[in-house]
Amino acid sequence: MKKRSFIKLAGMGAMGALGASGHVPLLAAEGQQAPLKKFEENGVVRPFGGNTVVFHTDKSSPLFLSMLRVQVELQRHFGDSITCLPPDSYHMTLFDMANQQDRKPGLWPSGVPLDASVEDCTKKLAALLKSEPISFPGKVYMKIDPNRPLSLPKEHKPGSQPAFIIPLLPYSSADTEMLRAFRNKLSGLSGIRTPSHDTYVFHTSMGYRIKPMSAETYASFETYYKKWINEMTQAAGKISFDCPDFCSFIDMYQFTPVVALK
Repeated sequence: MKKRSFIKLAGMGAMGALGASGHVPLLAAEGQQAPLKKFEENGVVRPFGGNTVVFHTDKSSPLFLSMLRVQVELQRHFGDSITCLPPDSYHMTLFDMANQQDRKPGLWPSGVPLDASVEDCTKKLAALLKSEPISFPGKVYMKIDPNRPLSLPKEHKPGSQPAFIIPLLPYSSADTEMLRAFRNKLSGLSGIRTPSHDTYVFHTSMGYRIKPMSAETYASFETYYKKWINEMTQAAGKISFDCPDFCSFIDMYQFTPVVALK
């Protein structure tokens, strides 16, 4: 299955095939690189390379199937403003590693030159993870957080592309500690520690807003969101994730496993 096509599963899937864009990112007036867009305003995915550690969502799980159902309504009612991610890409991020945009200490691996290519960065991190005795201790359990505010703000800033996420919480204190300890291991190993390291919100992303919504549309979206969260919370219940993978990506459509951390 090609990564730039929405897949169909059990008669449900996203509609339409989206191709990659070869546009060169714009530069800010100061000569610094402007924030890179992950999508065009028509929903076409743009190049955005990097690497990350994620749990891939089990395609037979209640969470995945409920996300498919939500995606159909999301695409039908709000497809003009939100571009959906292909279900093959559904995952929960455990630890953000490096991306081509954020090249500064704390956001880029300490042992990799700031001007190194993303490909070289991925190779160095993969070699490091293979050489160190680091493995995730076992299955971790999560649940949907129905109380977290909607991730898409009412106001849409020009050029911004906020993600539409389903927020997740560790199911128990043991799960919280398992995730915290492993994130700290990855941080110490890579030299990456973001300002939100200790307050990171676990989630699974479903899409990105690419165009503003009218006040009426946004109000409708809020209503649908509450409905979706309630339905997904009931359907997904206790969510389990197995071994995480260190993955590479060239855009937001596919996260390719490089090293299995088990």
